[in-house]
Amino acid sequence: AGKNEAGVWSLSDPNGEHAGLAPSLLATGRAPLALVNNFAIVAPYAAGSRSFYDEPRRKLLDFIQWFCSKQGQSSGCPCVNTSRISLFGFSDGATVAVELLTTRRFSAAVIASYGFTGKLPPQAVDRLYDIPIWLFHCATDTIFPVACSDRLVTILRNKAA
Repeated sequence: AGKNEAGVWSLSDPNGEHAGLAPSLLATGRAPLALVNNFAIVAPYAAGSRSFYDEPRRKLLDFIQWFCSKQGQSSGCPCVNTSRISLFGFSDGATVAVELLTTRRFSAAVIASYGFTGKLPPQAVDRLYDIPIWLFHCATDTIFPVACSDRLVTILRNKAA
């Protein structure tokens, strides 16, 4: 993953690194109506950093809490049903999303190109149990091997068995 030097609007660039992800689909009018009409997409951006991977997780949790607060609403954020917040994580952000899921503050997640190469602690696996996770990984990913996502699927399936 490269360093985020292009600015936050690069997330919506239909020809950029994040092409095809929700922000670029919304910006180009190509998002499905179910997404446009039923979801608020919040895309924090780690300007000048490689990703949020190196940031404290508390920073992201505090941001989400602010976004859902009355202060967030008075700043223009939509009203949010906090029992229906899902995460999307791509590449390094997929690893961060799985870590954030272990807080059990999120109802589900979409994980793309998961890259954690270690072993999840048993407590983390226990905390992920029964949270819906849609995990996918491109076979031609040049950053993280598909084996990382396969390992996570196997761990979660073994827990559910």
